[in-house]
Amino acid sequence: MGALHANAAVFLPSISEGQLTSIQVAMNCGVCSVTNLPRRSHVSMSTIQKNLGIPSVAEIRDKCLMLTAYKHRDKYLDQNDNLQGTTTRAKSRGDILHPDQRGHLGKMSSTAMAIIWNKIPHEIRVEKNANKASRMIKSLYKKTP
Repeated sequence: MGALHANAAVFLPSISEGQLTSIQVAMNCGVCSVTNLPRRSHVSMSTIQKNLGIPSVAEIRDKCLMLTAYKHRDKYLDQNDNLQGTTTRAKSRGDILHPDQRGHLGKMSSTAMAIIWNKIPHEIRVEKNANKASRMIKSLYKKTP
């Protein structure tokens, strides 16, 4: 899981759904190994992961992207302030326009960070203390056993 967390913001946004599923399957095998479950079991893997407090690969990706997007929050806040036109609900929440996601641009980490910026709750976006904001983001994805 350490290697997965270390590379989540760089590699996980750019891999395909099939590759993401393969990583999740490998992670599930590790959970089965730790819990001494047979390879073929009727027990729900998501239930076991929830009970053990282990996040899914998609949750790890989203959490790491949110942390990285918060580190670039000045860029996104400036981008929102520079929008012209009437004040909409999205603009008042601090949402930004989604970048072009066609082709290779959709697989870039910067595109994924810009998209996930709109999913970060407003109270985290406006938090000035980086440590507190980091704890708030981690608490969004914390699974308590």
